[in-house]
Amino acid sequence: MKSDKEIILQNIRESLSGSRAESSNDIELDSEISEKLNSITPSTQNELIHQFEKELEKVNAEFINLENSEDISATLQKLIIDCGVNKIAISGDDIIDNISESLDDITIVKATKYEYPERKNKLSQIETALVFAGNGIADTGSVVFYYDNTKTTYPHFLCDWTIIVIKQKLIIANQFELMKKIDLEKAKNMVFVTGPSRTADIEKTLILGAHGPRRVTVIVIP
Repeated sequence: MKSDKEIILQNIRESLSGSRAESSNDIELDSEISEKLNSITPSTQNELIHQFEKELEKVNAEFINLENSEDISATLQKLIIDCGVNKIAISGDDIIDNISESLDDITIVKATKYEYPERKNKLSQIETALVFAGNGIADTGSVVFYYDNTKTTYPHFLCDWTIIVIKQKLIIANQFELMKKIDLEKAKNMVFVTGPSRTADIEKTLILGAHGPRRVTVIVIP
């Protein structure tokens, strides 16, 4: 009789070789999970956005929902200027390029214009970043960044305040739905972010900005 260790190692070897067959127990479990998720998943996109907002609030992220895409420039302009910001870093996404061009009296630093280590040095000195999310996960309030789109992750994590723009249609129910929809190549280079960075590992004292931004603002656009 094989030991538990031997069974685990055999399963790993079969998985790596692609020879492990899906058992009936696996199928039943997948079906049970799918059925449970369907029972608690909002039925409309507006409800998904509302759930996304509620989950973001739980992790102390800020949420702004814009009904008109024309409002994005004015909203960003006021948000940034009111906070005394006059310089922002941006990622390599086309949509962020277009948005940033409409901002007045704000210096734009595009991360992909610089090579490492200059890119790291420049962005570490900028407090605010404007980036685009490839997807939003409604049931956890997470956003997903794809390296293939952004070409860099420095603006997402080096700056103290990250402003994230995401389209309504890119907000989906959960990670299971994401795995069904996403291109497998893109899945090799993606990052999940859920709210501002925090840790309480040291003497149970809450520290913000330990591994990323201290402040996160998510702006949903049509």
